[in-house]
Amino acid sequence: MFKNLVYIDNKVIDKNKLSVSSTKINDFITDELIKEQGKRIQTKQLITSDLNNWKCQIEILNLTHQKLKRMIGIEGLINLRQMNLGHNLIEKIEGL
Repeated sequence: MFKNLVYIDNKVIDKNKLSVSSTKINDFITDELIKEQGKRIQTKQLITSDLNNWKCQIEILNLTHQKLKRMIGIEGLINLRQMNLGHNLIEKIEGL
């Protein structure tokens, strides 16, 4: 349809992975999703003792448009300062 489209949301498109209709709904937040979408503030020094516990280094998590139903899977994000969950299927957030 869009033969010349190269970027979506500032990311290069892998045309082999595109599908016309994606109806997959994510019941929870996976580690892979956090690794792909999470960010560590670059001004802070990487603590070498925490290399195995990579979740403690995530400070920003942008999970917009992921078709998430629940917020299960964010345990261990102890330094999370900012999270964007816009345009998902989450109906209620409790216990923050």
